[in-house]
Amino acid sequence: HKGFISYETETVNLVAATTNYDLCNINIPTNSMGLRFSVESYQTVQAVGHTGQFNEWVAYYNSGGATWTFTAVDSATTVAGFTFTPTSVDANNFKIEVQRSTGGATNSPFRALVTIRQAAYLMEGAEIVVTS
Repeated sequence: HKGFISYETETVNLVAATTNYDLCNINIPTNSMGLRFSVESYQTVQAVGHTGQFNEWVAYYNSGGATWTFTAVDSATTVAGFTFTPTSVDANNFKIEVQRSTGGATNSPFRALVTIRQAAYLMEGAEIVVTS
């Protein structure tokens, strides 16, 4: 894959306020690799509510703190009351959670496109796997 992965999630419909719904898990076999990833949501029903959101982060595993560190790079669009949050799981995994607050965001179905770009170091031969 030469360090570039594009993954589309299943359709998600957060009808009620939802805290930390697991959108997907990202497995990095060699945690010394830094990477840049983005999440872009889009509606699956034409003209129903979801305006879409785009967030991007740089991530690396901090072995001293034994956790993944995420630095926000860009938020091109946001939806009020709707948040994507990258969350450290363990040395080789982190997940992307989505939250919808009461009275905020939208309950229309959406999908998210997760795009990952690896740093050049050990780019080949260490397959990153994204699962829902």
